[in-house]
Amino acid sequence: MPDLLIEIGCEELPSSACREAIAQAPGLMGDALGALHLSGGDPVAWVAPRRIAVFVSDVPARQSGEAMAVRGPAATAAFGEDGAPTKASEGFARGQGVAVADLVTRPDAESGRDFVWFDRPGEDSALVDLVPEIARRVLEGLRFGKTMRWGDGKGLRFSRPVRWITAKVGSETCTFDVAGVPASGVTRGHRFLGAPWRCPRPGHTLINCGAPRFLPTTWSGAPPSPMGWMPLLLRRGARGATRRTSLRRSCTSWSGRA
Repeated sequence: MPDLLIEIGCEELPSSACREAIAQAPGLMGDALGALHLSGGDPVAWVAPRRIAVFVSDVPARQSGEAMAVRGPAATAAFGEDGAPTKASEGFARGQGVAVADLVTRPDAESGRDFVWFDRPGEDSALVDLVPEIARRVLEGLRFGKTMRWGDGKGLRFSRPVRWITAKVGSETCTFDVAGVPASGVTRGHRFLGAPWRCPRPGHTLINCGAPRFLPTTWSGAPPSPMGWMPLLLRRGARGATRRTSLRRSCTSWSGRA
C-alpha cells in the first residue's frame, strides 16, 4: 500500500503558528481519511517555518466505502393512490441526488411497514483522485490565532501566504488546485540555503528534512535521528553562540511519542 504525503508550503511562519499547526495537522489528516473511508498508519506531521507536512504510511490505494440503504418516507406518503410520486418521494430523491425511478419500496425490518429506500452503492475511488479533497480539508481546517485572507480571494484564511502544495501517493504526483494554489511534486527548502527539489516518494521528504535546505522546527511522532545531521546544520547555517543554541533547540525538539 502506498504512503501519502501532503505538504503546505508558505511564507515563514511565526513560532506560535508552528505550534498550532503541529497540534492540529495529524488530527485533521486522520479525520479527512476517516471521512473518505480510508485507513492507514498514524499520521505524522513535521513543521518548519516554511512548511507544514503530513505523512501517512500504508494508505489503501482505493476507497473502501460500504454500500448502505437509506430509508425515506413511508410508501403510503411517497406515492398517491394512482401510483404517482408525491412531493415527499421527490424531495427524498432530490436529497440523495437521484431520480424517483431509482428508489425502491420494501418493508422495514423493525416495523414491518413499507418504506421507500435508496440503495447507495459503496464508494470506490482511487486514492490519487481523493487527495485533492484530503488536502483541502487539511488546509482549510488549520486554525491560527492570527490569520489573513490569502489564495484566490475566495475565503482562505491562513497565518501566512501559501506558496506551494506538494502531494505524493507513493511515486505518483497528484496535480490539482486548492484556493488558487497548484499542487505538484516539487518542494522548496530554506530561502537561502535551499532550492526547489523534486520529491520522488513521500519518505524521501522525511529523510531530506535533515538536509541543510530544510530546517525542521517541531515534530509529531518520532523524528529520524535529528542529532545525526545537527553538526552539518550548525556548520552551514549558524553564526555565533546565540544562533547555535537557538538552532539546536529548534531542531531537536518534537511533540508526540519519542
